[in-house]
Amino acid sequence: MRWKTGWLVSLFLLVILVVIAIGFWRTGGRSLAGLYFNYLTKDLPDKKYSQADFLESRDDTQISGYFAGRLGDNLFIWNLSGLKRYFHDGGKSVYYYMDTCRLIRNISAEQAKSGEERVSHELTPEYFFDPTTWATRARAGDYVLLRFVRDENGNKLIDKLQGNSNQHFPIEELRDEQCQN
Repeated sequence: MRWKTGWLVSLFLLVILVVIAIGFWRTGGRSLAGLYFNYLTKDLPDKKYSQADFLESRDDTQISGYFAGRLGDNLFIWNLSGLKRYFHDGGKSVYYYMDTCRLIRNISAEQAKSGEERVSHELTPEYFFDPTTWATRARAGDYVLLRFVRDENGNKLIDKLQGNSNQHFPIEELRDEQCQN
């Protein structure tokens, strides 16, 4: 009988672990894992971003991460500090979104048409004042740069949130096939 109980407990823990892993994967955690293993842990020359850019400390008011999702006026961001919640500050929060993958697809199409190696395009960000509209553009795993302030209760209120559809940030040369997922 003891071995049956041990087997059931082990199976239960395995199921919980699988559910957590699936949740991490589906909420954009794979972008964070890719960033960490393919960029931050490697000794690259002229590395533009460091682990400190993706960690939240008490003094900092700006952080990079990956969009995990939205619940009401709360936005959830994955960074190396874990899954963090940020609050919408009515009338003060501003949200920017750039569809960089659309730009990459347009450039690829124009390069194929014209045969030129370099085609220039300009992308201007869309901006919103509510998280609901912004979240309709963003997908789980999109790169975000967040500036926030703390209220008297210590809640992190969004001051400015910039997001883009690049789920492989920071890679210097984003390619069309990376935007397919």
